Amino acid sequence: MKTKRALIIVSICLGIILAYGIVISLIHFVPWQPKALSVDKFYEMLDGEIKTPIIEINTKNGKEPKKKGEEIACEIKLSNSLEEYNFSLGMDALTTIKVRGNSTAGAPKKPYEIEFSEDFSMLGLTEEKKWVLLADYYDQSLVRNYAALTLAQCFDNMDFNPTPNHVTLFINGEFKGLYLLTEKINEEKGRLDIDKNLSGMTKDFPFLVVSDTGYIEQSDTLWDEENCFKFYYTEDGDIAFEIKYPSQKDLSEAENTIDAHAYIKEYVEAAYISLRDNKAVTVSFSEAPVTFEDLVDVDSVIDYYLVNEIMLNRDSARRSIYMYKEKGGKMKLGPVWDFDYSMSIKPWELPYNESEIESAQVVDIATRSYFFNEFFKYDKYYEMTRARFNEKKGAILEVADSLRDYKDTIKNVAIIDAEQWHGETGEFEFGMQYDYVRLYLYDRYEFLDSAFKKPREEFLKL
Repeated sequence: MKTKRALIIVSICLGIILAYGIVISLIHFVPWQPKALSVDKFYEMLDGEIKTPIIEINTKNGKEPKKKGEEIACEIKLSNSLEEYNFSLGMDALTTIKVRGNSTAGAPKKPYEIEFSEDFSMLGLTEEKKWVLLADYYDQSLVRNYAALTLAQCFDNMDFNPTPNHVTLFINGEFKGLYLLTEKINEEKGRLDIDKNLSGMTKDFPFLVVSDTGYIEQSDTLWDEENCFKFYYTEDGDIAFEIKYPSQKDLSEAENTIDAHAYIKEYVEAAYISLRDNKAVTVSFSEAPVTFEDLVDVDSVIDYYLVNEIMLNRDSARRSIYMYKEKGGKMKLGPVWDFDYSMSIKPWELPYNESEIESAQVVDIATRSYFFNEFFKYDKYYEMTRARFNEKKGAILEVADSLRDYKDTIKNVAIIDAEQWHGETGEFEFGMQYDYVRLYLYDRYEFLDSAFKKPREEFLKL
């Protein structure tokens, strides 16, 4: 009898443990279903004040953009900033809003692009029509992109990197979250400022391209034959590129212009192949064979690499790699972009502590990327990179130190954002995510400072 009773008790205990495990699994793996949060309800939840600028958008007929391709007229108001930065534009200003991004466009918290009818300044930045609101849905700290873009401002061999500004966003009377307002990467003045006078050009075209393996992996949804190309580069397969500028539309509007896209493809492919094979390449646009350094600004490559390696931004190894060239200049890497998945993002291992420090102690981008794997086969480029790191490494500590106080700027809104979009409490609470980023930067500094003291071969094995 006692044995039977003991077996019953054990069975009940095991059942409770199993049920608990199922509940925990559901909490962690069943997607959180956010509900609409009105402005009034948001202010009831708000503990303290909003310390960021506030953007309020009301769309025509109250229709909210839900997927890419929907461009909706809107009125827009910016407040809670310096008086000279505040503004309010009605429907007659012809402003529009749409969903932007690729994988991020499918997230519950949508990223947006705002377009004004004419060049317009936001928060004192250079006037331009198009602006981006990054949602940072996959980064629950909400500061990976902010930290990376802040760091990038210190690396001046890239002509332009977007400036990050957190804002609190409301659309049609509902709280949408804490967003990062930045300039849109394009060829316009105040951005990359590429020469747009194409008429009569036959060679040496300016261009802006982005490399992204997603254009191959998701070809049915992303590939556009008109503005994209790819070429075989490694045993792993092709590298894909999208020509952002000049588009076929830009070329059709110019006069007496030859096929610029053929030139761009040949130029980019020659740069990659020359680096890989360590030899000059014969091209149609030059009488003499050209080398990697004839085609590419090495200093910009190093700055681009360092920002991404510091942030351990694995997306930058294969995705969202921008390259541009001015007329009469060499191709440069940059601007930097897309840091949602940087810094060994492991939300299930929070808070960041001694057991996770090892995740910051790896050389990653130099070996993971097709391009940088070739770049760092050369001692010369490694020595140049090491010198540049030693020149700029203090910026890592400056950004990490600044995050200590910056947390107070976004905390009140960020906590509601976490509850709204992720249902987070306890170990997943915003503060732990945020502190992970700040502490990670300190450990990343210590590791890279030590790593760059080693010879190239040892560095690449770390």
